[in-house]
Amino acid sequence: MTAGYPRRQFLAFAGIAAAGLVVAGPTIRAITTQDAAQAAGSFAVPGEAGPLKRIWMAWPSSTSIWGSLLNGIQGDIAKIANEIVKTTPVVMCADGASAAAAARSRVSSNVTVISSIPVNDCWMRDSGAVFRTDGVGGIDAIGLNFNGWGNEQTHAKDALVAQRIAQYNDFAFTAANVVGEGGGVITDGDGTLIANRSSWVDSARNPGKTAAQIETELLRMYGASKMIWCQGISSQDITDDHIDATVLYTGPGKVLVQLSNPARPSTIWSQSAIATRNLLAAATDAKGRQLQVTTIYGPASLPRIPSSAQATFFDGYLNCIVTSGSVITAQFGDATTDTAARNALSAAFGRPCVQLNLDVLMGEGGGGAHCVTMEEPLVSGGPTPTPTPTPTPTPTGATVTADRTTVSRGGTIRATVANGPGGRRDWVGLYRANDADNAGGVDEKYLNGQTTPPSSGRTSATIAFTAPSTRGTYNFRFFADDGFTLLATSPTFQVT
Repeated sequence: MTAGYPRRQFLAFAGIAAAGLVVAGPTIRAITTQDAAQAAGSFAVPGEAGPLKRIWMAWPSSTSIWGSLLNGIQGDIAKIANEIVKTTPVVMCADGASAAAAARSRVSSNVTVISSIPVNDCWMRDSGAVFRTDGVGGIDAIGLNFNGWGNEQTHAKDALVAQRIAQYNDFAFTAANVVGEGGGVITDGDGTLIANRSSWVDSARNPGKTAAQIETELLRMYGASKMIWCQGISSQDITDDHIDATVLYTGPGKVLVQLSNPARPSTIWSQSAIATRNLLAAATDAKGRQLQVTTIYGPASLPRIPSSAQATFFDGYLNCIVTSGSVITAQFGDATTDTAARNALSAAFGRPCVQLNLDVLMGEGGGGAHCVTMEEPLVSGGPTPTPTPTPTPTPTGATVTADRTTVSRGGTIRATVANGPGGRRDWVGLYRANDADNAGGVDEKYLNGQTTPPSSGRTSATIAFTAPSTRGTYNFRFFADDGFTLLATSPTFQVT
């Protein structure tokens, strides 16, 4: 996204007056169109938490888009793919043989990497096919005519991704009569859509079209009968404020909404989120149900992020991907809110929530796990998903130790690992002693001391870490293969 503006990058240049923000009041309302109820056997986009055949992703390889950030972005994409594939098959599209080879060197061998669907970038939610099912075993695909968020970024290949995925699957394909992105609209799979006006009623996407015209077409394409329009914020990020940054359907009639933490300064984003929450709390869905709105809060602090970058950092817990066996989202190093978000998502979807450090993707790219994935549903009578790979047995005798028992904040402390299994993607995390393994470390490195894996596996290493800026009790944890198979835990040490 760096060719335009990362999410919230405009905040460095524009003030609240330029944002066009409308707060809650008579001018913000849910606009409703009631179509005839969808007949049994007609096609509709299902909710995201249903049975899945696989999840589609795209491998970023463009230095013209990412420049020196590319390696870090690839690392975060690999983290997400490697976590998803533990429970759900993943197909990764790469731009040619060279990019495919690079992707294969960094993702699990269980991820299917293909070069037959070339891509410009990694934002599969926005460029990819949106799948529909008919309830009787049928499935097809639609496309939203991706144009680089209103020609903000090169997109000649990404503009064809949706149709090419449909062709890959041998699915019927229909292009919508509007231009937009999958992250710009969410569905409960039961007749209701939610979207921000800002990312649809836009002259760079849909010149001359009214909200009512766009609504009619989205309802037709998604097989829905009611749209709830939120206001959103125009021209302040490359997406014009996609709804999936703030709101998540957890089931028919139920949404999570993320508000900015009260400990953080008020911004146009925090004000808009409050307006969205208030609008949804007063709304009813296609079935006449009052929406059940559950609020979570963003992190109170971003300890890993320089203060100069915090205003434009995207800290959305709800930009997550629901897999067959987990919910995958980010963690930001704030133990209290990370834990609260993890518990809320796990309770909402009835499966474990895994949190990853995605600072590069979310800080520089402005999107999270939801933005870089697209789920393909498993239809009744369809093929059985690929079985979850059997985890490699945990070897005996692996150890990890710290080179000191006390370290000052910002000082150097070293982790020494020995007798590991020798996997390329084995890694060490610096953890708060009381945090769960799947909360992710305050800092994480492979055995080469980097955030990208070595060219070959290692069984032992000494890795330097910078002590956290927060006092407390910490330890090192040694894990296998980019996952949370725990190999060893060090004795605790104090950061003073």
